[in-house]
Amino acid sequence: MDIGSLSSFKPERRIVAVLFGDIKGFTTLSEFLDPEDLQELIDSIFGKFKEIIEKNGGYLDKFIGDAVMAVFGAPISHGDDARRAIITAISMQNFLEEVNAQRGTDIKMRIGINVGEALWSSIAGEKPTVLGDTVNVAQRIQDIAEPGKIYVTDSVVNLTFQNFYFKDVGNVRVKGREEPVRVFEVVDEKPGESEFSIRGRFKTPFVGREEEIRKLEKWLLEKLVKPGIHFAEITGEAGIGKTRLCSEFKGKILITLPEVKVSFFKCDPIKQLPLYAFRKILEDLLSALMPHAPKTKENLSQFLQKNYALSKIDADILGTKIFNFLNREMQFSDELMKEFLSSMLGLFELLVKDIGKFVVFLDDCQFIDSESKYFLNELSKKVSLGSGVVLCISREPLGYFPVDFTIELKGLGEDFVKKVCRTVLQVDVNSISEDFIVRMLEKTKGNPYFVEELIYFLRDKGLLEFNPLRIRAEEYEIPETVTGLLVSSVDSLPEPLREILKAASVIGKHFWRGVLESISGKTVGDELNELEREGFIISQEISFIRGDFEYIFKNELLREAVYSLMTKKEREKLHRLVAQQLEKIEDKDEHMLYMIAYHYEKAGDLMDATRYYEEAGDIAFSKGFYSYALNCYRNLKETPENVYKIAQCLEALGDFENALNLLNSNIGKLDDASLLKLRYEILLSGIYEKLSKFEEAFKYLEEAVNSTNPEISSYSNYKKAWVYWRIGDHENARRYVNISIEIIERYGLSTWDALKTLGADFNLLGNIEQVNDNYEKAISYYERAKSIFEEIGELTARAKILINLSQLYLNLWKLDVAESYLQEALSVIKNSGSRFLLAVVMHNLGRVYFNKRDLEKAKNYYEEARKIFLDLKLPGYVAESSINLANIYLELFDFEKGKKLLDEVVLSYPDLQPSRIGIIFFLSGVLNYRLGKFKEAKESFIKSEEIFAKLNDNKKLFQVRVYRAVLECLLGDCDSAVIFLKEAKELEGSFELGLRKTEAFLNGAIVEYICRGKINYLDFETLSSLRSFVEKGSDEMRISWLAVYSILGGKVEDEYRSLIHEEPLKLLIDFSVFPKIKDQKSRGYLFGMLKERGSHLLLEFLKKLN
Repeated sequence: MDIGSLSSFKPERRIVAVLFGDIKGFTTLSEFLDPEDLQELIDSIFGKFKEIIEKNGGYLDKFIGDAVMAVFGAPISHGDDARRAIITAISMQNFLEEVNAQRGTDIKMRIGINVGEALWSSIAGEKPTVLGDTVNVAQRIQDIAEPGKIYVTDSVVNLTFQNFYFKDVGNVRVKGREEPVRVFEVVDEKPGESEFSIRGRFKTPFVGREEEIRKLEKWLLEKLVKPGIHFAEITGEAGIGKTRLCSEFKGKILITLPEVKVSFFKCDPIKQLPLYAFRKILEDLLSALMPHAPKTKENLSQFLQKNYALSKIDADILGTKIFNFLNREMQFSDELMKEFLSSMLGLFELLVKDIGKFVVFLDDCQFIDSESKYFLNELSKKVSLGSGVVLCISREPLGYFPVDFTIELKGLGEDFVKKVCRTVLQVDVNSISEDFIVRMLEKTKGNPYFVEELIYFLRDKGLLEFNPLRIRAEEYEIPETVTGLLVSSVDSLPEPLREILKAASVIGKHFWRGVLESISGKTVGDELNELEREGFIISQEISFIRGDFEYIFKNELLREAVYSLMTKKEREKLHRLVAQQLEKIEDKDEHMLYMIAYHYEKAGDLMDATRYYEEAGDIAFSKGFYSYALNCYRNLKETPENVYKIAQCLEALGDFENALNLLNSNIGKLDDASLLKLRYEILLSGIYEKLSKFEEAFKYLEEAVNSTNPEISSYSNYKKAWVYWRIGDHENARRYVNISIEIIERYGLSTWDALKTLGADFNLLGNIEQVNDNYEKAISYYERAKSIFEEIGELTARAKILINLSQLYLNLWKLDVAESYLQEALSVIKNSGSRFLLAVVMHNLGRVYFNKRDLEKAKNYYEEARKIFLDLKLPGYVAESSINLANIYLELFDFEKGKKLLDEVVLSYPDLQPSRIGIIFFLSGVLNYRLGKFKEAKESFIKSEEIFAKLNDNKKLFQVRVYRAVLECLLGDCDSAVIFLKEAKELEGSFELGLRKTEAFLNGAIVEYICRGKINYLDFETLSSLRSFVEKGSDEMRISWLAVYSILGGKVEDEYRSLIHEEPLKLLIDFSVFPKIKDQKSRGYLFGMLKERGSHLLLEFLKKLN
């Protein structure tokens, strides 16, 4: 194999298959053979070995005495080099058997093969060779092999298990290695030509190709009714799923079109012979027409005489030709080829006629031999009987068949990745993180084989975290199974293009022409255009570096495969040049600074790398891009200052457990009087507050609030105010937030940190005003906070303001405005990586859609939010989302599910805030009431009433006492019911009208009517004012309002039917307002419906009315 000029030779790191073979028996032969005869024998054997190695695409590295070393994958990769090495080994063993049979000798060879990374290099200007552990292991495997056997490592088996049968030899200790090596013996080659060989370790889930199957089926049905041979192409890169698509399609044909003859053949680049593809097709057609007769000369002659009216002489001649052709005993000259093809064309037309309809799948058609190509083309022109379809499966368009239908396969998406994870890793698809999906698709571009191999690789290397599924490492090598395929495509390029591609791979997945030209020292515009035409790179419309042209590698795995070819020394040199070029760019943001740091790190310049990583992290954190900042800081040395920065990011991202562990394990190393220790304590306080551990939160603020440092003091007073806010003590919250503001103003603080604290102060004041229904004041404070955060570029804090504004507009029932604020917040939060804030936004979107009565959408948002809160271990937020979900289940009449959810919360989090426990007991009471469990409902209501009384929460007490009145009414104790209504009446003026108050008013009026036959609880004017809230409630609330409205003298017209959305409930208007329904069946249906929905009070009310 020509390896070019050694003067321009560049070492490369390559994935190679290394074969070592050692001949046994020469020593015995030398005792009775003349030295010259022995030399002739050795020359003939090694000469044949050289021929076999090079025929199979290998590189003869050296002969050493009676041993041979061959390399597959260097200097050229073929994508199947391990297979080529084994085929070479089998051919060498077979040749020795022939020698022994001819000469009566007993020469045997032991062979060892290993696959892995090695350095392809020239030592002292000599012929190139491969160096490294991969080579040493191959030689040691050969040493332990038995004569006549081929031993391989498990890495070889992983790449070739579809092609060969293996016998497990076991773990073997070899010289020079501490760990044992798993060894297998090659038993035989698998006969894989007649079936689909799907790439990969298992049959991947077949998803995302339904449309392609539909198109193929439509085209096939059209062509099978037309005489002649028709061609289609299915194209796409290696591993994209072409063969799998055809396998599924073949299965469908066999089921739906049993009369169609279906064949599959694979064009093999190693075993290619003239007319190979045509030979396989002819053999299969003959097997179909003479299934029980061996294809001997005599049988073929008889078949031709009987079926095609040939004379015995003509049948014998043609039968002999076919026999010799099928058994590869025919040598073709150009003249003989033309004559043979001419005779075959006529025969083939007759065979096709008898077969009727047939489909041929021709896989790896890019390797088809030129003679088969010519013959199939001629066939398509001349065969007019029967109907045949040839589906050519190829990596690229072929351009030499008369194709009238093409499908180009692209990568698959998220659903495929999830299903592979479920199959390979046995995980619930809901536990797969979004980050995992994104990284997999970025690496592989959805190539099914690459996805599968990468997931196996990450699993086997222990690089996965579960619940949720994530990748542990930011960087990792790529599987050898994938590298060979990708490098083989790169090796097909001219050397100048390969070098440009290698330099580009150092810059990154995204690279820029100007930077590339600066590090390579030459213009590369034409070369980049050529690489884009070849499909290796893609030009981008917008460039990250202003004034430069940006390109991107087709996928990240391709870039990594190209990068893997370079030596460490070459990589370091180019990384340094890239960093120096990027440093020249002005106005560098966090992304550019990170790139510079990365390239200096790869160049080994750790001091410069550290400086740029820290600067990038600080800028990212100030913008609220916490994930990005964390990634930067984790590249720094672990000092107390850097630990604090990492913990800040973890806290902002909601990873409280790891933040706590990090802070607690380092705080003891700090001086008691240091400002850094106070910052540690403030951060610990904030984490404990989020975990609803308020005593610990206050404890860690004791020193900081009295600090002589005004920034520390103002910030810690704000944090103390926030803790008071969280426990519902608004008076103290206002007090401490005002202290914080006063400190900032007194000292004229204007640093970034001080302004951030001031913005947080105004945000908290907005919250306090909002909860007290002072909406105008709240908006004023929120706007001041938002303005500060925008001024300092604190995007995530700005997102929090947007969330608070959305809550305010939710309270004002301006749902579209609330939703717009949440969507804006969502776009900001996605860049920050904060799962906590993402969950808060989802939770609030659930509230929006609940109020819009889109209950399914609301449920989905609440469930997603709750899932994140559970994952982050935030009891208070889990409880809040559970309460809202239980309300959804209440509305959807799934009372058992709601009750179960609340019971789980109480059991899991017994230390929740009293206010939340009270709400849970109240809601449990409502659900039990709906389920008809009045005793259990009463117990829950009593518990909630005790809690709300202690908290002086009159708003909640009002609702509880109305429900207690409802229960007593239904239990027949009208006196108690009226007492509870009276107590509720005394509380109703303590808060403004809303949906829940409206519901309580109507329930109270209905209880009074059932118990006293009249309604004094509500007057007509108050009832009329409730209508705007009623229209936002459920159909049952609207029916209750209409009935009470009618009783109080309101005139109810038929137009009021439009208030009710559910068709069956429209009848209730007639039943409750106009007692028209006399039909017992209709009455029974309506009463049954209300009972099933747990509408016990409304049911009792309707009975009273009628």
